[in-house]
Amino acid sequence: MGASMPDVKTVNSYRWDVDGQNHEFSVVWVPGSGVETCLFGREPRQKAIHIGGFFIGTTPVTQALWTHVMGTNPAVKRAPQRALIL
Repeated sequence: MGASMPDVKTVNSYRWDVDGQNHEFSVVWVPGSGVETCLFGREPRQKAIHIGGFFIGTTPVTQALWTHVMGTNPAVKRAPQRALIL
């Protein structure tokens, strides 16, 4: 059974507006391993590890999101709703 993160929604969205266009980036909560351990690596150096829960994006990073966070758009073909492809 996975670990839970108290008082956190399992789906979160970050929304912003640029030049009258609405943008959204959504993430979902992925529970960790809880009390169970996962085996990592191969024998003889295999280790038992615990994996903490984390949020992961459910949509591609668009050029609009990249520009909003980083301040510049390095894409060759520029379009705010397109995925960032360098």
